Amino acid sequence: MEHCNKLLKTKELIKLKRALPEGFMQKRMWNMNYKTLRNIILQRKNHRLPHWQTFIKSIEEQIDYPELLPFEQLL
Repeated sequence: MEHCNKLLKTKELIKLKRALPEGFMQKRMWNMNYKTLRNIILQRKNHRLPHWQTFIKSIEEQIDYPELLPFEQLL
């Protein structure tokens, strides 16, 4: 716990996520609509974890109607 608290204080979030037990890193499948995706993109476009930028880019490549989402606002 001390190691995780130290990483949290120094804002090394990537290392902190890797230090967590395996149970924290579960994968799930879930369905969402375009309104939910739009909110996720707008809320996390400037997030400090690079995983969100990767997620947003992968969504942009995979969806059928990218013009319905605010990808142009990210530029």
